[in-house]
Amino acid sequence: MAKTLSQRNWFRYTDENADTLSVQVQDVLGKNVDFGFATVNAADAVAGKGLRLRGIYVKHPTDGRVRFLPCGTGVCDAYSVLGYSLNIKDEGDATGVTWTKTGRRGERAPSPYDRYPV
Repeated sequence: MAKTLSQRNWFRYTDENADTLSVQVQDVLGKNVDFGFATVNAADAVAGKGLRLRGIYVKHPTDGRVRFLPCGTGVCDAYSVLGYSLNIKDEGDATGVTWTKTGRRGERAPSPYDRYPV
């Protein structure tokens, strides 16, 4: 079944220090076990502004568009499996098309220098 990326919801993200945070991501990614997100817990702190989530880049097979999709852990299939692909449904597209992973980006925690430039 093709997936859409329009609705967002809160999910648990595990950062590189193994701390769990609440983040808002596309509902279809948060519910897909391949992306490593979990059900949010009331004890999880909300991720602060400036946290750049780890994730993957996927490419459309015909027109070359590239999208970034966040991943909830560094060991989930979407992040760790070479050649990972995902069927994504665009607006007006009845069946969706398979996008292929072209790369990945690691997490980056906010730095005090991001907020207070010297």
